[in-house]
Amino acid sequence: MTQDEDRNLSGKLPFEVKLMADTIECRSCKWFWEKPPYGPYPAFDFDKQFPNGHCATGNDSFAARCAGQGIVLPQVLHGCRKAPIMTIGINPNLTGFWPGANGARWAYPLFDDLAKIGFYYRYRTIHQESFPLELIKENLRKESGLVAVGEGRLIGMRRSMVNRTMTVSVEYSDSALGVVDHEIDWDLDNHFVLLFDGKDRDTPFEAQFSKDEQIAGYINLPSNQAAQIERNVVGYYDRFVPVLEKLSGHMRAQGRDLDLRMAEDVCQLDMVACASPGWSDVYEIDKEEVVGQCVKSHGWAIKQLVQNQPQVIVFSGRSAYAMFDELLGHAIEPKLKSANETYGLLGETCRRPYYLILKVEHPDGDFELRSRVIVSPHFSYDDNFMPQARFGPAGWERFEEEFGEAVSELRRDERIAPPNRDDFIAVDIRGLGAFGRKYPKTVKELIRNMYDATDMITQALVQETILGNLGAASNTPHLARSRAGCRFCDNSAWSFPDGCQHGKLEEPPAAPEYLEEISQSILAGLSS
Repeated sequence: MTQDEDRNLSGKLPFEVKLMADTIECRSCKWFWEKPPYGPYPAFDFDKQFPNGHCATGNDSFAARCAGQGIVLPQVLHGCRKAPIMTIGINPNLTGFWPGANGARWAYPLFDDLAKIGFYYRYRTIHQESFPLELIKENLRKESGLVAVGEGRLIGMRRSMVNRTMTVSVEYSDSALGVVDHEIDWDLDNHFVLLFDGKDRDTPFEAQFSKDEQIAGYINLPSNQAAQIERNVVGYYDRFVPVLEKLSGHMRAQGRDLDLRMAEDVCQLDMVACASPGWSDVYEIDKEEVVGQCVKSHGWAIKQLVQNQPQVIVFSGRSAYAMFDELLGHAIEPKLKSANETYGLLGETCRRPYYLILKVEHPDGDFELRSRVIVSPHFSYDDNFMPQARFGPAGWERFEEEFGEAVSELRRDERIAPPNRDDFIAVDIRGLGAFGRKYPKTVKELIRNMYDATDMITQALVQETILGNLGAASNTPHLARSRAGCRFCDNSAWSFPDGCQHGKLEEPPAAPEYLEEISQSILAGLSS
């Protein structure tokens, strides 16, 4: 079959393209779409179909245009649809939810063309977009909002987790004006933003704004106005980069000079497609409805897994793994206990191999997926990835009893973090040279309980290279792609400028009907 014949086969969209379109068009979950307690947020559109600035490395901004405001659309897989390593989280983080100058700037894609959506997600790496704060200030409704009646500063902002209300506390330098609390609310057609971040009221007074300056207001962003879009490195997406750098170093030592990158060698997926401020109970998300609709009924993430067929899956945090385990834990061999604390899961899955094994019989050919499973600490928090010694309650009690004097010094140096939600205590062990010479037995015990998430995940990936499950490509400085052909970058709907650099256009893709039937068979097993 020639490429042109393949592109025009019955006019059908490839499975991977239709999956993206169906996911983004989904409006099934009422919590996100009936009366969401947030938004609408500033939106942007590309000024051309396939802008180089979006995917160029090192660029901190690119030319685009404003696209008014809207609720954040469901998100799809970031990166190559055949990347051999896939990370999985719970759902996208709604950064614009949080009040303050940074929250006011965040911008979300609202494209007028399916090809732009595909291009955006194919080449999205470690960045999230925002408008310059000055552009936001210029496009606030002047007739309403919050304007300073004198010189002052913002000393507090408390927004509701479940509706569109906020209390803004302002302190004026004029004692006659004092402290004023402003109660703000907004509706589905408007979005209220703060242009300043709160200051600690116990610190000496320092003015942030002058009289008649706008402190906050309702966004009235135009459409089609030219704008520069800023690209901000986001910790969640960036946290995996050191792993790739270490893996590249290992493979160079084996004689392969690779340039491993996010979006090329690692793709990023969420179990739930729609964004929210978080996943805890404080937001009153109807989790049963969302998981039932998005994960089990529609199965967007499961379908993407079937299409991608990664060699390795890395879960961002215990909660993401627990959601997956509830659905497909029966297919992980050997059995992995999701009740284990996060770093226990990290240690277990990095020191010995666990595999997700999915087998489906089909008249057109049996399907089998075999992916190494790794559970990582949550990517959002930098301190999750610092080298640290960890102790459960009983272990810490014994440690403190045996090394009391050393523990007191660690506490004075603020190296001991309070118990987290798993009741584990973490000790920062970086730079303990002088301390180690003074307390060698203490340091020996700390090292015995050490976790370095970056090194541990890297070593698990190295294991997969040694086993032959993960390897270098023969014609690119990247990892070899996962199985089967793919038409995401070149199909009947679009052709990206760089096409496919991984040879997947030369491989026959699985028929869309086949992948859909395999997915439905797996989804049917979730409710059986």
